[in-house]
Amino acid sequence: MNHRPVPVYPIEDYDSPAAATGIHLARFEEGMRRLTNRASLHRHEYFEVFFLDGTGLHLNDFREHPIAGPTIIFVTPGQVHAWTDYTQLRGIMVAFTQEFFDGRCQPPSELLEFPFWYPEDGSPLLTIPDASVPGFHGILEELMNEFEQRAPDHENVIRWMLRTLFVRAARIFGDRHPGTPPEAPSTLVRNFRLMLESRFREVQKVSDYGARLGLSGDRLSELTKKHTGYSAGELIRQRLLLESQRLLAHTDLTMAEIAYDLNFQDPSYFSRFFRKQTGSSPGNFRSSVRDGMRPPDA
Repeated sequence: MNHRPVPVYPIEDYDSPAAATGIHLARFEEGMRRLTNRASLHRHEYFEVFFLDGTGLHLNDFREHPIAGPTIIFVTPGQVHAWTDYTQLRGIMVAFTQEFFDGRCQPPSELLEFPFWYPEDGSPLLTIPDASVPGFHGILEELMNEFEQRAPDHENVIRWMLRTLFVRAARIFGDRHPGTPPEAPSTLVRNFRLMLESRFREVQKVSDYGARLGLSGDRLSELTKKHTGYSAGELIRQRLLLESQRLLAHTDLTMAEIAYDLNFQDPSYFSRFFRKQTGSSPGNFRSSVRDGMRPPDA
């Protein structure tokens, strides 16, 4: 395996006039043929959704997920992913920025209201029941037509169709995850999640996030616990742990380099943090994950 730094691609890499506005659609097989580097390990700065059928293997962070039949794959900005096997897959991919999805709406983004972007089990896949396939297929074909025809106000139509697809996907997600879900995130909690995603390296104190949001750290933790099941401190630690695992699995950075990249005081503090969160040392995690992964060479 090759463990060079994982490349990060902007949406403008898609060579289409619309990509500059934050949206791109393509047939999956055509997109993979034109951008062969997307089969290898990479991240990107935008959201991506794949509506696929067939069989294949998708590597997301540290786990390989088999695809068999109608499936939706959700990829968030910053996630490390690759296609281990994709030649038998067909479908449509949609790449979009948060800014495009939100349109003229003010933050926080409605995207975080959908449960499949940051699922607790970490799985980015959602299989589509047979009865729901025709409905998804019809909307996707209309979506492609809107994107290709560029009729007046087509961007707003695309936003509406994306929301429709996500609402239907959320219904399936809810059926697969029964029980009483947490309350819908409040504006403050969604703002915190967005801020955490962009600032987790340099801001790691709950009180600092609270100050930026205009409330105390205790109140922020109370709200995040109510709406997500986790305190603000737990969410910060989860995000730091995820990034450290990505760097351990997909780069050859030393423990010291990872520690300083994530703003830990020193490598020993980072090692203690990692062991406390996972029960394993960073070195053991790196070895075990690399032994279990089979991504294509980058």
